[in-house]
Amino acid sequence: MTTNDNSRRVLYLTSMDLRRLRDVIATAREFADGSMPARVGELQSLLKTATIAPAEYLPANVVTLGSRIRIKDEETGQIREVVVSLPGDCLDCESSLSILEPVGSSVLGMKAGETFAAANGTRGGRTTVEEVLYQSVDCEWA
Repeated sequence: MTTNDNSRRVLYLTSMDLRRLRDVIATAREFADGSMPARVGELQSLLKTATIAPAEYLPANVVTLGSRIRIKDEETGQIREVVVSLPGDCLDCESSLSILEPVGSSVLGMKAGETFAAANGTRGGRTTVEEVLYQSVDCEWA
């Protein structure tokens, strides 16, 4: 198990994921009436450190938007299988993990086996990416 310090980690994203995340930020800005919601600001800060990798070179054990993953709350021992999603893409809210949730934004770019503290710490706990069950790497269209 590898522990990852969120403030120093390298975030690997596909260019498609980067575009989608920038769209979320732009939409939030448009409707925020001048005040950026904290979670969106944190996501924006995270993207500043992103390294863009072509989808075909991204290792299969890296979490992307649309990935189905198994995560474990190290404090409670609870294991969940979730799909990392954009806000509003929640078809099955029980198994959807929005990137605007602390664990959702923190898990992007993580590799299976890595443990992290969610952005802003959720109950001070740590989460482990146990397995990437399915990685979504959409076509990189313009």
